[in-house]
Amino acid sequence: MELYILRHGTTEWNEKHLLQGRSDIPLDEGGRRLAAEVGEELERRRITFDRCYSSPLKRAYETAEFALGKKTLSGESAANAGSAAVPIETDPRIEEMCFGDYEGMNCSKNNPETDPRVLEALSFDIDHYEAPKNGESMEHLLGRTHEFYEDVIHDPKNKGKRILVSTHGGAGRALMHSVWGGDFWHGCVPPNCSICIVSIDDETGAVKDVKQDVVLYKEKVLDFYG
Repeated sequence: MELYILRHGTTEWNEKHLLQGRSDIPLDEGGRRLAAEVGEELERRRITFDRCYSSPLKRAYETAEFALGKKTLSGESAANAGSAAVPIETDPRIEEMCFGDYEGMNCSKNNPETDPRVLEALSFDIDHYEAPKNGESMEHLLGRTHEFYEDVIHDPKNKGKRILVSTHGGAGRALMHSVWGGDFWHGCVPPNCSICIVSIDDETGAVKDVKQDVVLYKEKVLDFYG
């Protein structure tokens, strides 16, 4: 089994350094272009998928549509995309972490809209992260994404399959925490439209190989939370 864990393309809130979380912000023009490039490169490499899971939030779902070849920048399916017929199964367990009252606020350094200690802990000291009011705890995020991961890798229908998982920066790293443990961010927030590729033994569920943050496009993009 192979998991391709894909972060969504950029949004207007990424460009403005605003915390997105559960806010349902669509891809912007640049994000759609990046997602389309990923889909084109996957097709060029003849990488097809047997199954696809996506966060129900628009930015992740539309990124999955581009990656599978269901959608192109012209608005139509790619002519020869081998994955275009694969249905997208949404799962709220891989939605982005909720930032509560901080959603929509600027998360750039030293911005007065947010308590800098909260974002500093999120970035560098995850064990001491305290969620903003009405936000989600790290324990809850790790719990729901781990449950999703276990369900996917132990589903008999997924044996020997290549599976696309379209998600978010924080939720994607939480999902990868089930793979590698240790440092939550593993060095960085994953770039938009980057992919972590995880090879898993079908019989034991053991991880055989991991490729971190594979980029299939040429353009430099932002890597802020959300």
